[in-house]
Amino acid sequence: MVPDINRTLSQIAYTSLKEQFIKGKYLPGTRLYEEKISAEFEMSLTPVREAMKQFESDGIVVRKEHRALFVRNFSWEEAKNVYDLRRVLEPCSIELAEYRVDPTVLRMLDSLIHDQESALRRGDHEQLQFLNYKFHVTLAKLSKNELMENMVERLWMMVPLLRAVAWTHSQERPIEVLQEHRIIVDTLTEDPFQAVEAVRTHVNHSWDQVRNALKKVLR
Repeated sequence: MVPDINRTLSQIAYTSLKEQFIKGKYLPGTRLYEEKISAEFEMSLTPVREAMKQFESDGIVVRKEHRALFVRNFSWEEAKNVYDLRRVLEPCSIELAEYRVDPTVLRMLDSLIHDQESALRRGDHEQLQFLNYKFHVTLAKLSKNELMENMVERLWMMVPLLRAVAWTHSQERPIEVLQEHRIIVDTLTEDPFQAVEAVRTHVNHSWDQVRNALKKVLR
């Protein structure tokens, strides 16, 4: 079977753009120009347009008048819905792990924390955002539930767009996030039930920051 080149290129465009969204290169409300992106990726318009259709399906990109594309803006209620789901799904992924905490996943989480520490020292907030995404998607792997993992990953495509707003209003939050990640990993090795509460506390603290930042932006 001859491979579909356009489909392969659209997957490359999707993966590359996804990383840029997560890193905060395109903030909510930013207009996206397919021609500019295709030139940046040195590919034709067709795979970029296919990637954009997927992002529309993911709820990351919206198409407005005259088919103009924008990174999605979140209302107060939409942002709250995202964090309500986080509050349910992420602790649940630890509950499903029970005492079967995978040592391989633990090593991955520990390595990600070290990478986050390095990014924080460098002041590389884009990489820090991406590592945060990877940390939480990896955490969901403890559930051993592929559907749970996919749901958390899809949710975490939206979270960085909201966190980017919060982090522009707080220099302390990235440091707090790293400390809370360390607590989660430490409690996973000691008592998974405490880890459930550590994750829930982490999500609540994150929502407090996002909520306060959105009050300033949406008022």
